[in-house]
Amino acid sequence: MGFPFGQFTAPVQSIAIGFLQQADQRRYGGLWSELENNFTRGRDHYPQALTNAYNLLLNYKAAPLPPQKRRENDHNEYVSGSECRPNGNPRPRTDGKMS
Repeated sequence: MGFPFGQFTAPVQSIAIGFLQQADQRRYGGLWSELENNFTRGRDHYPQALTNAYNLLLNYKAAPLPPQKRRENDHNEYVSGSECRPNGNPRPRTDGKMS
């Protein structure tokens, strides 16, 4: 006597979701958040099988990161590996020579 397909749906989907949970959170954390938010809104987009989960990760495009602000004095901290004074001139070394 064979089992109806519906009895295998939950274990197969559990494996697919476990596969997604083990994915790199830095790369795919946004995908996981999207899946959770969609489910909360009544849209179940969780993969039904392992192949679907793999394809979801393979084709996922993360949202671009916003540009980071640059500090104003970044260019005065180091020049060619030597320390500089706030005016841009190199600091003298301990042996009296200039860097």
